[in-house]
Amino acid sequence: MAAIGLVRGGRRLSFRSHDRHRMTASTLPLAADARAALDAFLREIERRAAVFAELACGSAPRGDAAVEAAVQAFCRAAARGPLPDWTLQFWSLLLASPQLRAYRGPGHWPDALARLADLRPGLRAALLLRLVAGLDDTQAAQVLGIAVGTYASALQRAGGARQTPAGAARWQALAMATRQQLRLLPGERLLRLAQARERSLAGRPPPRRRRGGTQQRLVWAVLAACAVALVATFLLPKRDGANAPEVRVSALPPAEAPLDTFDADTALLTHPDFDQLAAPPPQAALARDLGFYAWYAAQAGADSTAPMSIASAPAANTSVATAPTANGAAPAQATHAAR
Repeated sequence: MAAIGLVRGGRRLSFRSHDRHRMTASTLPLAADARAALDAFLREIERRAAVFAELACGSAPRGDAAVEAAVQAFCRAAARGPLPDWTLQFWSLLLASPQLRAYRGPGHWPDALARLADLRPGLRAALLLRLVAGLDDTQAAQVLGIAVGTYASALQRAGGARQTPAGAARWQALAMATRQQLRLLPGERLLRLAQARERSLAGRPPPRRRRGGTQQRLVWAVLAACAVALVATFLLPKRDGANAPEVRVSALPPAEAPLDTFDADTALLTHPDFDQLAAPPPQAALARDLGFYAWYAAQAGADSTAPMSIASAPAANTSVATAPTANGAAPAQATHAAR
């Protein structure tokens, strides 16, 4: 059984339809007189059913699918035996269709019926049973499986109070908008619904809808374009000689001198070897040989059997640089490695 929920005062009300027939029951043939009566009944109600389903879910294709499912279930139920009230049975089956019962996606409604977009599915169904289906409070309450007082309260919440002039004008505008939807129902939709009705009365199952047809066509189109492009790379003539594309080569202009960003003094002060450049000549010569002395000390420390010192280093390829001491009397010697 289908259930449509309403929330009232923090308490959830469950509207259950009186559908006691499974939507997947096997199809049975209809007698000629029963088929004629069902055909007349469905012809009269299918326009209202299409508008009701579309406004209930906000989608015309999904609403039409719900109507087709309800018509199929209604014809199967009628084939099994007489139905007590065709009108109530049909609207109960329509509300029980999976397309309306399980759909919670986005929808689209006309501007004049934008109020429906803000309503919960249960309140929306209660309002549409009055405006589109044309049921009174007792019939609508039976379709939803609730008490008459509960339906009256839900109807007032969905459409607003009608006692004030503003409320009466709002209800009149909603009624006119739904009548307009009934008048402007496209003919192609009515034709598809009539075909679905004929299939149901004849006991034929609905045709299977191919899924992903647009995507498959798009994939095949892309593959065909790739194949054409691949073949074109082999068929297009190659250009050579006079027909070959011309490549022009031109020399670049001479490079301009870079702009100076600082003067010579700043360049000297920021030089990485400023300490060596600014030192007096004797200390500068010693600073140039610090790398040699560091290497020599490392070698002497690594050789534990024959310790060596700077003083005992061989003087074959060395030179002596003298520099005055602090009092200018005794010269200082420094070993200089020949480069």
